[in-house]
Amino acid sequence: MNDTILVIPRAVKPAGLIFAARTYRIVLNDFGLYILHIGRAMGNKPMPKGYFEKKLTDSLVTKIESKMMKQLFEREKDIDDSNLTDELTSDKSQHFSSPSEVKLSFKQQARGSVKLIVKGKGIHLKLNLSSDDADTAQQIANQFSQT
Repeated sequence: MNDTILVIPRAVKPAGLIFAARTYRIVLNDFGLYILHIGRAMGNKPMPKGYFEKKLTDSLVTKIESKMMKQLFEREKDIDDSNLTDELTSDKSQHFSSPSEVKLSFKQQARGSVKLIVKGKGIHLKLNLSSDDADTAQQIANQFSQT
């Protein structure tokens, strides 16, 4: 890969029945693929019926969302993509050195949504990406499968 670092700054695993939505940072460098848990993400927003319920809900959701965004920005400032050894000490960060450990698949759907699916021993993530990260995700999937 010749000292190339490819980064997707934010990939979101949607909320499930039990687990909250999570935000990950994906980095591919000469040492392998890193999937770094950087914080929580907003799940589906509630849909209130009445005017006052809507005002109250919007206010609460906005406060929660701004707090989460602040936490993500703080966490992102601490990450040095060129030296990820320290990040691996976290139990929510993962490193894969070869395609035999994990398979990546990239999907760009007709309505514009982009997904990166990570499957391997002990991991199964379906990550939603920004359409701005589609090219980078495609490069990561291609390069990682060629190593």
